[in-house]
Amino acid sequence: PPWKTKTKGRYRLIILTLKSLKDKGTVFTVPSRAMVSWIEKFIGGSCFLLPNGVDTSLFNPLKRRADIRDRLLNNRDVLIPYVARIHPDKNQIDVLRAVKILVDEKRLRNFKVLFIGPLRGSFTEGKKKVNEYYIYLRHYTVRNKLNNYVDFLGEVDRKEEVAYILASSDIYVHVSLTEAAAPLAIMEALASGLPVVAYDLPFYDFLKDNENAILVKRGDVRALATVLETLINDKNLRENLERRARIFAEENLSWKKIVERYYVELYKRLLQ
Repeated sequence: PPWKTKTKGRYRLIILTLKSLKDKGTVFTVPSRAMVSWIEKFIGGSCFLLPNGVDTSLFNPLKRRADIRDRLLNNRDVLIPYVARIHPDKNQIDVLRAVKILVDEKRLRNFKVLFIGPLRGSFTEGKKKVNEYYIYLRHYTVRNKLNNYVDFLGEVDRKEEVAYILASSDIYVHVSLTEAAAPLAIMEALASGLPVVAYDLPFYDFLKDNENAILVKRGDVRALATVLETLINDKNLRENLERRARIFAEENLSWKKIVERYYVELYKRLLQ
């Protein structure tokens, strides 16, 4: 998306390219209302919302497996995955900072955070470029003695395995700093019946605070830790959010519903 473009030159090139396509009668399809607004403001022309969907049969609470849960939890009670590539944009460091608060200040010991995704991504700290974000995260984990509460699983090759892990978990956390649209990982977590904790970003068209997720102000690590503490300690609240999450996914995020509400309308417009 344009707001993630790294240079002014590339941004201008995107603008020129899209305007040229508009002049040729192109119908733009974009996966979020934020991108619809951007196209309408800076490009004009015909733009159609075409959001992503999720396979609600694959990502399903019925996929829960005790053996996977026991292996990943390692004698703890609450499993909290975060599915995203290890990268500064995905902001795993804020989760680690929240874990440190939970362990050092809240004295919680009964949870495990699981990072699932490719272990790559560089960033700049001050004027120094750090080549491996993963190494930075590992150092933070070791330095703050969080090894017993955090695990880096790396990339999981099969979607089926991710589905089993999500269904066998208790809370899903997602703290990206920016997105193009609603991440598939959040949608898959909702379909798996997980309470979702996420930063409140304009790209999450469908997340409603205290309805199908708990939203936290971007960058507020202490609020993130507080929400996680509440969910870890309150099983009834988790179960209530789990039911809402699954119902919402079935009624709004399944591919069947996405096709009925958006694809059919798009084809009708193109036929005209």
